Amino acid sequence: MLEHARRLLPFADFRVARIEDELPTGPFEIVVSALAVHHLDAPHKADLFVRVARIVAPGGRFVLGDVIVPDDPADMVTPIDDEYDQPSTIADQLHWLTDAGFVAHSAWIDRDLAVLVGAYPLGDRQNLNRSPIPGWRPHGAEPTVFHESASAW
Repeated sequence: MLEHARRLLPFADFRVARIEDELPTGPFEIVVSALAVHHLDAPHKADLFVRVARIVAPGGRFVLGDVIVPDDPADMVTPIDDEYDQPSTIADQLHWLTDAGFVAHSAWIDRDLAVLVGAYPLGDRQNLNRSPIPGWRPHGAEPTVFHESASAW
């Protein structure tokens, strides 16, 4: 899959990493995550959003496409594994994105899938060294995910 992406986007830098690991040094104009964040519990999602905010350039975007907990339980149609999958509501994720410093909104929703966008405002970068999980450090308990960005991730 990555080799195909490299052929299509030769100017991009694609890397394989664990979502809990230290993120690449930014700044990046766009950071994209697809179907990965739902593997994290709520505090680790909030922490990830803070870590992403640290590497997104002012005026940049964080685009998150993932499984969500829909308002109507009948809309939960994507097969999930209760041991590995921990989707959250759109409201919770928008709250964590906002707490991380993004101006966030839902760009697309279809049943239990959504695309959320966090825009990092132009201006000073304050509160980027905090973490909602005191003492939290990356670990290797989550599945390997692909991080992709046209900037250089």
